[in-house]
Amino acid sequence: MPALPQFLKIIASEFPEDRLTWQKNVPTFHPENAEDASKLLKLANKHKQRIFITGFGNNIDPIGEPFVNMLSIRTDRLNDLIELNAPDFYVKVGSGFPLRELEKELKAASLFLPHARLPYVGSVGGSIAVNLNADMGEGFGAYSIGDDDGMLKVVRSASIACGFHAGDPVTMHNVVRRAKEAGVSIGCHPSYNDLWGFGRRRIETRADHLEYMVAYQIGALQAFAAYAEDKVTHLQPHGALANVAAEEEDAAMAIGRAIRSVDRGIIFLAPPDSWMEKAGRKLGLRVALEGFCDRSYDDDGKISSRKLPGAVHTDPGVVAAQVLRIALHGEVVSRTGKVMPQRVHSLCVHGDEATGVACAKAARQALEGAGVKIVTLPEMTFD
Repeated sequence: MPALPQFLKIIASEFPEDRLTWQKNVPTFHPENAEDASKLLKLANKHKQRIFITGFGNNIDPIGEPFVNMLSIRTDRLNDLIELNAPDFYVKVGSGFPLRELEKELKAASLFLPHARLPYVGSVGGSIAVNLNADMGEGFGAYSIGDDDGMLKVVRSASIACGFHAGDPVTMHNVVRRAKEAGVSIGCHPSYNDLWGFGRRRIETRADHLEYMVAYQIGALQAFAAYAEDKVTHLQPHGALANVAAEEEDAAMAIGRAIRSVDRGIIFLAPPDSWMEKAGRKLGLRVALEGFCDRSYDDDGKISSRKLPGAVHTDPGVVAAQVLRIALHGEVVSRTGKVMPQRVHSLCVHGDEATGVACAKAARQALEGAGVKIVTLPEMTFD
């Protein structure tokens, strides 16, 4: 692989000099048309030069180690459509098209897209996409917890309690119906059988029994999704079950087997590098990596125990700052100030908190203000 300076000399010999500029110390190529873009990417393929594709409102600052020896290509001048058309290189991409989808097209033709493996989700056309989700339906009978109606106006996916830590048939039916009306995707929020403790107490359970309990809860929510002529499209474990499954293989595999048995198309929401992520991938499930808008993190990259002061962020300004750092820079800052990588597809805000809706609004406004597109989980593209 030639050094970047050598590749820049190749560009200078192949293109007019106004095609290349420097932006924030990063060499940036400005194609005038599809032919320019096609030619540059073919050269990058040939020389294995890393490229970061940006444009159309992509406000990421290309700084730090991931951008060393990288060339940026801006797509602003290509309007809403990129056509890279050559006998050995053809792909047609709309604005906001995920890079992973582009990679699939190229891979099918035995081609290589030389963009960097950055810690956040990027896309051709400049739209970084992320999902915003919240847990809902956590009342019971005559009692309500959280502002589900307010939250449904903000988030794009709802993780709905299924009767084991909260929720009941009427609550589930109502939240599913309102989610469908709001265009919010529906997910299962299973837990240990712990109504008294709101699912936040660890309960020792055989792995096969846990599997059946999770399958039971998926099935219950699927019934009410059918009433709304909708589908359950993701699963996010709740409380103590989520904490245990993140750290213990048996519990994570039990949840994964339940998903695979009931509907293997359901997306498994899992913290990065957790046993849930590993189990989902081992079982061939679709895995969405999840971070948290309103929880603090320890130095090991896990969310802090609720027993600790400050474990839950209730200040919308703090929430906004945290989601921007996660989405735009692929990192999160721990309680002690340690900066850690945090690559996610989805960001969760807790609907049972009194400040939940305000924090969700702050998160969405901050993300959209930075050019990030907020989408449902089924609209995301996963590894």
